[in-house]
Amino acid sequence: SKGYAAAAAATAGGVGIIIPEHPDGRLCGVGAAIHHQMFLAGVMPGIMIAVGLAAMHLFLCRNMPVAEDLQSGSGDSLLKALKDGLWSLMAPVVILGGIYAGICTPVEASVVAVWYALFVGFFITKEASLKEVFNAMKLANISTGTILIVVGVSTIFGRFLTMYQIPQQLAAQMMLYTTNPILILLLIAALLFFLAFMETLATIVVLAPVFLPIIKSVGIDRFFGVFWVVTNESPADPPLGVNLFIAMNLSNLPLERVAKGACPYIFLLILVVFFLIFLPRRR
Repeated sequence: SKGYAAAAAATAGGVGIIIPEHPDGRLCGVGAAIHHQMFLAGVMPGIMIAVGLAAMHLFLCRNMPVAEDLQSGSGDSLLKALKDGLWSLMAPVVILGGIYAGICTPVEASVVAVWYALFVGFFITKEASLKEVFNAMKLANISTGTILIVVGVSTIFGRFLTMYQIPQQLAAQMMLYTTNPILILLLIAALLFFLAFMETLATIVVLAPVFLPIIKSVGIDRFFGVFWVVTNESPADPPLGVNLFIAMNLSNLPLERVAKGACPYIFLLILVVFFLIFLPRRR
């Protein structure tokens, strides 16, 4: 269904925040003073989440109707699909190749992506038109405006937390009640889940340096950066995940329908967080 496809794409879009070297991961490492330990630490959680999302997708799709050209499951249908989508599949290669080769920055890569799409649409597939370009610009403005509202509210809330020193007070109260590493991680995970509507960078800048002394005192500082990024990976968390609004606009579906389809995947991400919390590790 269209709603399921939108929810699956919105949820899978958050895996990129975990695999190195994502800007949020670097910022969390710098804010927590453990950047040199963050580089490869996110690989295994990222693979776990990717495999888990794929397994959940296969489970949920087991009884869904299949398109006629894919019912046979033959190699010819797969090759035909790859051939039809070859130029679309080359877009990530061009974008990521330019970034990792040092040719362009991520911001410049977004401009390259636009010109690549225009070139393919007008001169190769010849399916694009000026009307479609203007419709795409209109949709981009609507999506950007929707996202800016969410980011603006989260920024204001982050300023509020900073002004009243609420994170510092929570950290002090937390140390009064327990020094158990697992309980502390559970409390931090619950707080991040409650603050899921905040923009990711805002939570890292405001909260990560506050909780770092607590994490170091119980001897799990090397694990802290990965745990924070995985727990804070919430671009599809209802009701205010940024990816949900993007998927809603692209699919022309109500937010409730997209959020409902994302719930099984969010549950899987929560299970991964619990696995990381209870994972044995050396002090």
